Amino acid sequence: MALGLAALAPAAALAQEAPAEEKQGWSVEGNVDLVSDYVFRGISQSNRDPALQAGLTLSHSLGFYAGIWGSNVDFDTPGDGISTEIDYSLGWAGALGGGMGYDLSVVRYTYPGANSGYDISYNEFLGKLTFADEKFFLLLGHANDYARSGEAATYVQAGTDWPLGESGWTLSAAAGHYDLSKVYGKSYQDYLLGLGRSFGPVDVKLSYVTTSGASEDIAPRKWTRGRLVAQFSIPFKF
Repeated sequence: MALGLAALAPAAALAQEAPAEEKQGWSVEGNVDLVSDYVFRGISQSNRDPALQAGLTLSHSLGFYAGIWGSNVDFDTPGDGISTEIDYSLGWAGALGGGMGYDLSVVRYTYPGANSGYDISYNEFLGKLTFADEKFFLLLGHANDYARSGEAATYVQAGTDWPLGESGWTLSAAAGHYDLSKVYGKSYQDYLLGLGRSFGPVDVKLSYVTTSGASEDIAPRKWTRGRLVAQFSIPFKF
């Protein structure tokens, strides 16, 4: 059985230019989500079962932020003791001008309760650039010791979140490449196409996710084949 892939903790939104009187200060925002399948980079982390997730981010108007995010997981490995994932993030985000932005962060993926020999906690360094007022993005992630394998892994992804006029709907599309050649001797690609919209206090998104090249060495086929994923999210802010 291949090691399960960890989840990327949702990063704080790129910092927006605030009015002069709000240049300095802290804010707290978060979310509570229900998903039909917890998917990370095209691969299920919940054995294709629903997951309840929550996150909290403390951010400063200068762009610095710290966050915590959690979800139930199921890697279908008897004796691993893993049923929860908690991720911690530190980052710095801001604007570059001309509709561009950046987000630099480090994420610690942890699995409380993992039994001896099954702890796959690790760190990942992430860099994200956005373009055209956040309509397009390019993401790069690198882990020096992926899932405690002693080997490095690199992920690159490009995508868009495109508002569909005044309809309130947003079209999301993304494609990524996960270089796991030093870990499993193989790499794979993941793809996403989705539609999302807010309905009062609830954000709803329906996505089709799939992969190519994700062999059984990386994850079971049932975790990687194409499927629809629904997400219901309640964001909040203090």
